[in-house]
Amino acid sequence: MNTKVVLIMLMITSVILVVEAETLFTANCLDRKDCKKHCKSKGCKEMKCEQIIKPTWRCLCIMCSK
Repeated sequence: MNTKVVLIMLMITSVILVVEAETLFTANCLDRKDCKKHCKSKGCKEMKCEQIIKPTWRCLCIMCSK
């Protein structure tokens, strides 16, 4: 009985960790450097910048720690 409870708790913990690893933050930035600073401050491992309209950039920060 105790081993089943421990296994269930481990499975729940692993699901929570996977969800946190895939956390995504978006923000509007002025340029790529601003985007890089924003993602770094959130503790993100990856970033992607895309230009929405000429002066505006959208920053996608991927795999962030909370």
